[in-house]
Amino acid sequence: LNSKLIIKYLSRVYIYTTHRFPHSLLCQNKITMTTNDYAWHMAGMIAIKFTSSASVLGSLMIISQVMRNKKNRENVQQRLICFASIFDVLVSTFWLLNNFMMPNTTNREMDKYFFGNLTSCKVQGFSNTLNLAGIISNSVFISVNRLLKIKYGWPDCKIHKLEPWYYIFSLALGLTPAIISVSDDLIHPAGHNCWIIEPTECVDGLRMIKCEDINAYQFNFFYYWIWIFMVIIAVNSVSFYYHVLKIEKAASKFKRRRPGVNGESLADTCKYSREVLNQSVFYVGGFFLTWGPVSVYRLLKIVSGGTISPPWLAFIGGTFVASQGFSNALVFFRVRALKCRLENPERTWITVICNLVASTLFCTNSSVNDSKDLLKKPKEYEKDVANLVLREGEEPM
Repeated sequence: LNSKLIIKYLSRVYIYTTHRFPHSLLCQNKITMTTNDYAWHMAGMIAIKFTSSASVLGSLMIISQVMRNKKNRENVQQRLICFASIFDVLVSTFWLLNNFMMPNTTNREMDKYFFGNLTSCKVQGFSNTLNLAGIISNSVFISVNRLLKIKYGWPDCKIHKLEPWYYIFSLALGLTPAIISVSDDLIHPAGHNCWIIEPTECVDGLRMIKCEDINAYQFNFFYYWIWIFMVIIAVNSVSFYYHVLKIEKAASKFKRRRPGVNGESLADTCKYSREVLNQSVFYVGGFFLTWGPVSVYRLLKIVSGGTISPPWLAFIGGTFVASQGFSNALVFFRVRALKCRLENPERTWITVICNLVASTLFCTNSSVNDSKDLLKKPKEYEKDVANLVLREGEEPM
């Protein structure tokens, strides 16, 4: 009986998602594009193939790096970035297969390039909204976890107790808007992909939600959260940098006052804070590069009432929005690549990158050295920071 009910329910869901609204109602008038808009749209459709492919590759490298080594798997920070990378792989794959997800029922000039249906469109829209779980894990919780451990000195046992709540909150934040968007029939072709339908392409009477309220759903379900994440990771990164800088200056002052100890230059004393600053710039910059252009485009469109919507900005936003996994991989493997290049100056950057891809994605190297990873600091760095923390506030002998 249960299996029959399940089959009956799934059949109704399929009929609902594919045949509820006829093509004539979804698009009553043919949507035409200017030559300039058509060119930008075509360029964006091609460019996103490269960024999404790079994102899938980078995310798979991170997942392989974390899962293949016991020390990485036992590290909360590594597990968080692995959790975020799983979502990046899912969403970037749908971006890569965008032509097969977009329905051939949008009555646009681009129809000939699309091979999907309304069901595949809703699947992509669901995954795009669910990606909010991976985004918050990658941005907020990674920066919060690092701050709690380094700045506030939380022990590992306390961090491990907090970890499950990271995943619970992330999944709840991702699943809630995704389920509501699908159940309220908000998922339809929206620009370059399937997501919450654009108000300009919405037709009143087809769903319980009024077209004038669509913008509120887009912002409440997605953009407001993205902007909150931007602020949090920026504040956390700045706080962490100044914490390390403060400890270094205190340790340098302590060393200079000790008899028999030669003074160090400012460049030497700020070595670790510079490393933290560089990592933070790449980390925060990658997140802002991914979500900044599309956020600016959305704000311009809302503020102007739809009159200002530069196609070139839509191209940039649509291209970079699929590159989150690639930017994560750049930050994650940056330290290892720099050290490998320093230790082997005869190798070119292309050789170093190929070796990284081979050793992680194709498992050509069975041993993984955790001390070279970005999110697990080198042992000597951890030891020095711990000693500096103990010495903070001490008066010289």
